[in-house]
Amino acid sequence: MGKPPITPLDVFKRTPRTNCGKCGLSNCMAFSLQVIQGQKRPQDCPFLDATIAGDLVQAGGQPEPTISDRPESLAEALAKDVRNVDFAAAATRLGGVLHGDRLAIRCLGRVFELDRDGGLHSLCHIHAWVHFPILQYVVHGQGKDPTGHWATFRQLNGFRSWDRFFSHRCERAFQEMADTQTDLFLDLLDVFGADFDTGDSTADRSIVLLPLPKVPILFLYWRQEEDFESKLSLLFDRATEVNLGAEGTYLLAQGIVEMFRKLIFTHGLR
Repeated sequence: MGKPPITPLDVFKRTPRTNCGKCGLSNCMAFSLQVIQGQKRPQDCPFLDATIAGDLVQAGGQPEPTISDRPESLAEALAKDVRNVDFAAAATRLGGVLHGDRLAIRCLGRVFELDRDGGLHSLCHIHAWVHFPILQYVVHGQGKDPTGHWATFRQLNGFRSWDRFFSHRCERAFQEMADTQTDLFLDLLDVFGADFDTGDSTADRSIVLLPLPKVPILFLYWRQEEDFESKLSLLFDRATEVNLGAEGTYLLAQGIVEMFRKLIFTHGLR
């Protein structure tokens, strides 16, 4: 029986988690993902356990990303790094607020408080899809202000290998909801939408969601017309590359999908 495929988490556990930058990237999580994607070699980290290189060869190359299937494990691994974060500085950098000894971050209208051990607290139920993105945002996010330059998920640096997952599980799901429950879907976007300058757009509706303070997502929707099918596009500010990263952005979008589905079901519409 062959060995299970190597995942980004397997690589991450063997890095020093110091985010020293000697591999050419800003943090060890990004390096781990790029090793699996084949964009970095294990040897590019001078501190990485050498056995990971042999494991990758024996596994038969670079497996596809599997973070989306293990968000709880990733959150658990990343939670340990929260102890090294200066919460006061992070609050200023990331658009959060200090609540006692916790860092409060607003996500889709809800306030989540991160404690020193990486635990997340909120009045609502906490899912892995929000826990890991918030951890990633706090531990590795640079807090860069949005640039106003929009790009598709695939166009963002380091996001391409996740595009198949994102297209199938996020974009397609949003499109289906928009087409089958158009008015309710657009109402939900309005409810959670943020006041944000999107520039000119030819879309019938142009709405920005701000799931994290410095991670805006632009929804563009064109209604069906006589000879044209409906179309929904999601665009991300270029700052997302350094504020959240591919895996966090994907899980966050997937979480919005699930939230919208539940809200539509609650209203008795399927």
